[in-house]
Amino acid sequence: MVKINILINCDRLEMGGAESHITALAIQLNENGHQVYVASWAFSSPKKRVLKQNRIRLIDKSYNDLSGFLKTVRIDVIHSHQFASILESYKLAQKFNIKFGVTVHGLYDIYLDRSPLGFQVAKAVDFVIVVDYSVKNFLINIKNVPIAHDKIFLVPNGVNLEEFKPQPVSGKSKNTVSHISRYGDRKEKAALTLIKNIPEISRKLPELIFQFVGNGPYYGVIEEEVKVANKQIGRNTIRLLGERYDIPEIMANSYIILGSERVAIEGMASGRPTLLLSPKGYGGVIDQRNFKAMILTRKRHLSNYTKALINDLIKLQNQQFWEIKSRESRKIAEQFFDIRKITQKIEKIYRGKIYRGEENIDGI
Repeated sequence: MVKINILINCDRLEMGGAESHITALAIQLNENGHQVYVASWAFSSPKKRVLKQNRIRLIDKSYNDLSGFLKTVRIDVIHSHQFASILESYKLAQKFNIKFGVTVHGLYDIYLDRSPLGFQVAKAVDFVIVVDYSVKNFLINIKNVPIAHDKIFLVPNGVNLEEFKPQPVSGKSKNTVSHISRYGDRKEKAALTLIKNIPEISRKLPELIFQFVGNGPYYGVIEEEVKVANKQIGRNTIRLLGERYDIPEIMANSYIILGSERVAIEGMASGRPTLLLSPKGYGGVIDQRNFKAMILTRKRHLSNYTKALINDLIKLQNQQFWEIKSRESRKIAEQFFDIRKITQKIEKIYRGKIYRGEENIDGI
């Protein structure tokens, strides 16, 4: 295997689904024998620590100029992630004649749009990785944007199956339902709606404890809603844990996981029944039959979902049903979201663009 010198360029490497994927990808590329550099304007302490432990060089763009870095280090490919880093990567690629591409993690076309600057970036980009079919269709259907369809590759975000893995359920965790999310960028809507529904859920299932993990500009709003809901219930059924980076441990100490796509992938890898809940609604229990529609097409679901959620939570109190969904969850993660398999696909894209040997890896 030919060693590739890779610059992963992103805006902020802190808490979030895309950030978790970027970290896992960088580590796996490094394990596969490549030279990996990660550039960002901000690193959380846990992300910085784990990347350094894996011998990945970090470049803090708040203090270091990437142009100066590229004058001294040979880079074969720049792999950019949202948002301003896309434009920055384009300019660097043009200046230093380096292949560059973008992973689009959501339904946005920033710097790949019909604006004069977006048009230039879209025309020059060597590859665009999209994380699901909805994003792919979104980009393909933008009129008058010159991204050739054969430059767009569907490769879902991956998860480290050694970090997120099934653990025995302890007595304390058997009644714990964990919701994990960022409280910003409209994602707080899912948490707020769920909190308002918990008093009714608690009347049907009083033994359940709901813990909320996350942070963001709407944290204070979430905190106030939790106080209101707990007062209605008459006890502290809802527990607000704030920003946490020990997500594998959180999931291991949970019985059921609630969250959007990234959280769902990590929950399934942890061998926990996982219920898809996003700002657009409730999807239900993820299983072999529906996971592609749930995670890879963003099909949405129920906005008034209290009864459906209660029914699913009641079903999951049955030990046999819980075990079936637990095994299904892990199997889906192993088959489709293993970071080792995902990284192999991305390596093929790199090699195809650097050495002009195109390989068809689109889809799952």
